[in-house]
Amino acid sequence: GIAVVSVRHYLVAVRKVLNFAARHGAIDAVPLMPKQKSDALSSPRCKLNLAEYRKLKDHLQLAGKGNPRLAELYDCVIFLTNTLLRPSEFKDLRFSDCKEKEGADGKPTLWVNPPHPKVRSRTYETPSMRGALFAFRRMQKRIGGNSD
Repeated sequence: GIAVVSVRHYLVAVRKVLNFAARHGAIDAVPLMPKQKSDALSSPRCKLNLAEYRKLKDHLQLAGKGNPRLAELYDCVIFLTNTLLRPSEFKDLRFSDCKEKEGADGKPTLWVNPPHPKVRSRTYETPSMRGALFAFRRMQKRIGGNSD
């Protein structure tokens, strides 16, 4: 009943503990660890399908009504989904990296300049989908917009 990804994470953790124990003399050698095969769907970079995103969004939205931390998590999920940023890029993102501009249709659009792009060596600015703008505004309002 454990997902393949979870098994892989557990094996990595056990391997790290065993390597640490071997380095510090608690054990003589690290035993061979089994390889856990996986398919493309169980990779750490896999995506959720639309129904799974909807379920996550609905759960966080409902749970966040009484819990400010879950409301913040909800906005983070919506922001990441609508900007297609990686979590590592989101972690270092500042309000100053995001700008509201008028789109071609006359509606406001959020443009994001990721701080550390993984796939490009130069900086770039990219438009987001509409949902990111609303999540961004709620995040700014939550912290007062003063913090970067």
